[in-house]
Amino acid sequence: MDYEKIKKDVRKNGYTIKEFSEAIGMSDAGFHKAVREESFNMKTIQKMSEVLKKPVNYFFDDNNNFMFADSEQKTKNELLLEQKVKSLEKVIDGKDRVIKNQNEYIDLLKKGEKKRYKRGENSTVEA
Repeated sequence: MDYEKIKKDVRKNGYTIKEFSEAIGMSDAGFHKAVREESFNMKTIQKMSEVLKKPVNYFFDDNNNFMFADSEQKTKNELLLEQKVKSLEKVIDGKDRVIKNQNEYIDLLKKGEKKRYKRGENSTVEA
């Protein structure tokens, strides 16, 4: 983990290291120890990502392999895949909402056409 890069981003976001540590659920000393030992659990890395508004992979160097504190032993690729899956799930949810709204709109249009047909305005139902 590139501590200087994180420190720079922490300051850009208006935090001190102590405030940032608290925001991610750690003590200042605990954060520094985890940086030294490169030992963060997945939840902490995800919280860092949220607080600094950076993707999870931002916290990894190409040559850096993290060891996770709570025996999860996730690899860098597993974390990146989890982040991608969550991102895709949000996209799917958004598209599902669009489809639902469009189906509701179609139903409303169909009801409107049926009403016109029943009133005798048209001899056929419009498509």
